[in-house]
Amino acid sequence: MKIQLPRIGPYFIKIAVLSSMLFGSVGLQVLNAQTDSTPLKSESFNQLTQKLDFEAYGIINYHAFNWQLFPDKRNEIDFSQAVIGLDYQISDRWKFTSELEFEHGGTGVALEFDPLEEFGEFEYEVEKGGEIWLEEFNLSYQWFKNHAISFGRVKLPFGLASFYDEPTEYLGTSYNQLENTILPSNWTEFGILVNGKFGKHFNYSLGMVNALDGSGFNSANFIKRGNQRRFETVKIEDIAGVLRLDYEFQKDQLFGISFYSGNSRNNRPKPDLNVNALVSLAEFHTYFKFKTFSIKSMALFGHLQNSELLSLANRNLSNNLNVKRTPVGKQAAGFNAEFALKPLALFTNMNTKELYVFSSFDYFDTHQKTEGSIFNNPRWKRHIWTFGINYFPTKWLVFKSQFENQRLGISEKKFQRTFSMGFAFNFS
Repeated sequence: MKIQLPRIGPYFIKIAVLSSMLFGSVGLQVLNAQTDSTPLKSESFNQLTQKLDFEAYGIINYHAFNWQLFPDKRNEIDFSQAVIGLDYQISDRWKFTSELEFEHGGTGVALEFDPLEEFGEFEYEVEKGGEIWLEEFNLSYQWFKNHAISFGRVKLPFGLASFYDEPTEYLGTSYNQLENTILPSNWTEFGILVNGKFGKHFNYSLGMVNALDGSGFNSANFIKRGNQRRFETVKIEDIAGVLRLDYEFQKDQLFGISFYSGNSRNNRPKPDLNVNALVSLAEFHTYFKFKTFSIKSMALFGHLQNSELLSLANRNLSNNLNVKRTPVGKQAAGFNAEFALKPLALFTNMNTKELYVFSSFDYFDTHQKTEGSIFNNPRWKRHIWTFGINYFPTKWLVFKSQFENQRLGISEKKFQRTFSMGFAFNFS
């Protein structure tokens, strides 16, 4: 009797080889480790608390809209984000990192029994429309003195928002509009990352993670909604590689580049696309923070292979998937620049209070270039000026306000003006 073995796909082989290399190398380091000699024994409460690092942060915003294209848009209060983070230093070399995030106040579904209507039916009701999810959940191992490897759900080292994602670390009521529009929010994926330093000033990150799902791409946000969150499990038929390199003069003064590349075809809910849909992203960023002012900037370029065929496949998706199904651009591009002054630092040395007056400009077009029959819609070319104030009465609390003037690339009803104010906290 001849036994037919299952066919092993090329991506599985790539994952197996790369994973074996990474884990094999780490395994050798573990066996040879001389400094990680922490005995496995019960620890006192004081010892445990010394190894725990707890953090909680969040932001609540009010938005008033005056949008010409959408005059009926109502003002909103949004509990945008609340995060609880818990890190534990397991031993000299091993560390556990986790972050639980509540977006828009969380979510809730209730089961009710209605005895008066529909002959006593049980009904499911969506009580709250937010989201709760584990943003980070990973283990890291200190490979050498300046090199570590992390695996699990890891934060993707791409862009500025990945590194300055806490509301006390960015000045607006949300991340800069370039990243907030085009890239997944709080972008994390399952995979393996190697981080480290070399020389006096270079920091690097190199990783392999699950790729995006192309069924979530759309006109307005390019690949942003391709981050897999809609299903119980994450598909990993396609993998992606990410690379980041920073030159850091000193703390909070750096410039660097990031690259991301991965196919978005085989992580779709169904095998309904017959061509590859490679997503390629590249960005250049700078951040300089001085005593009295700071400058932050970023330029981003994205390319999607076979965007026309992917758009046609998305058009036939089920309504139940809750995706936009709008035509996706072949290229997206843009840049952001932010300048902030700290006027209190000019006159006083009040270390516990800070005031920032800032202005930023964003330009981006998610239809920078389209393919085939896809109409290049000028509506997706956006220019945004933002002016705002941030006041820190203490280092853990900040009050924010800003005015944003967005101009769309169309000839009529092209202005979208938004006033926002709110407060954010960070306990750590």
